[in-house]
Amino acid sequence: MPNRFQSAFDGLASLGAGDEPGVRPVILRVLADLFVTRAHHAPVEIAQFEEIACRLVDKADAETCEIVARKLIAHEGAPQRVLEALARVSAGAAIVVLGSNRSVSAHRLAAAAAWGPVDLAAAVAGRADLEPPLVAALSMRPEPAIVLALASNPKAPLSRADLKALAARAREDAALAKAVLARAEPADCAALFLHADATQRLAILTALKREQLGVRSAAQPQSVADPAFLTRLEQAAFAADRPRIALLLAEIFDIRLLAARRIAEDQGGEPLVVALAALSLDAPLMERALIFLEPGQGDSMARFERLRMLAFDLRPALARRLIDACTGRVAPTGGAHRPLVDPSAAPAPGRPAATAARGETRPADRAADRARGAGGA
Repeated sequence: MPNRFQSAFDGLASLGAGDEPGVRPVILRVLADLFVTRAHHAPVEIAQFEEIACRLVDKADAETCEIVARKLIAHEGAPQRVLEALARVSAGAAIVVLGSNRSVSAHRLAAAAAWGPVDLAAAVAGRADLEPPLVAALSMRPEPAIVLALASNPKAPLSRADLKALAARAREDAALAKAVLARAEPADCAALFLHADATQRLAILTALKREQLGVRSAAQPQSVADPAFLTRLEQAAFAADRPRIALLLAEIFDIRLLAARRIAEDQGGEPLVVALAALSLDAPLMERALIFLEPGQGDSMARFERLRMLAFDLRPALARRLIDACTGRVAPTGGAHRPLVDPSAAPAPGRPAATAARGETRPADRAADRARGAGGA
């Protein structure tokens, strides 16, 4: 270090050794400014800086420590001991240091990942040198900001199992869904179908169909809906009444009205086609529904053909599986078959409810309750 640097360091060290605590934060900032003016320092210079800086950090305030950390973090020669000392004093400095790619003790990183504050853990999740144990700890945190930072980090070594777990959490989180869709296998993204774009939806459907190639399927079933329900569905489609269609989907699939609205009102059209395919509609009714509901403008015929081909290419069982996945509906597992709709239902929306067995409510009643409770949601 030239004499002017050595003299400056010595002068700052003398001032920092004084008894005026208000002067020490200023000296620490000036010392950091002096250090970063040169890209490289000799080992003896780094050692001298480390000794003086660590002595001053102990007496510095949190704001000063964060400012100094931001100045030093990009300098290759900044001593790890100084950076970790700054992180101990200031939460802001900790975010800067632990969120960088600088060497930090494994214990400190593990603690921040497992139980550190949200901002600090999210900063750690963005590191380029994450190891699988850190990824595991971060992925188990319940805070959305942490898992979003982890999923958005292209360097994070997320396994397929990790991404599947994140996909399940992202069903109601658009930002997390976008990050997971960019990384996960399409076959693992059924839960995110409503968040996917057209290309991603096609990839998801293709992957799910590929999985079913070796699965023996039963004969093509008849429509799972009774004629009265189909009449109401066709009337709603003819009127392009998507809110009414959402109510009908909530009823027949026993799903939340908000999820049904997302299916019915999606501008791409694929979710609604999947829902109609899950009902095993006959070809004429499927085509009429698509013609009435087609949202396109100048490209409406091309879009209609694409959606029609998608509808007739989907097995009802696969379509129902996708509806269950993207709405969070738990499909029944065993026991007597439970129809999706009430076979005795009358066409009128306001029909009186039949006597329920053992206190059960029919899907239509549950849909009406959801509609009343949802209000303008």
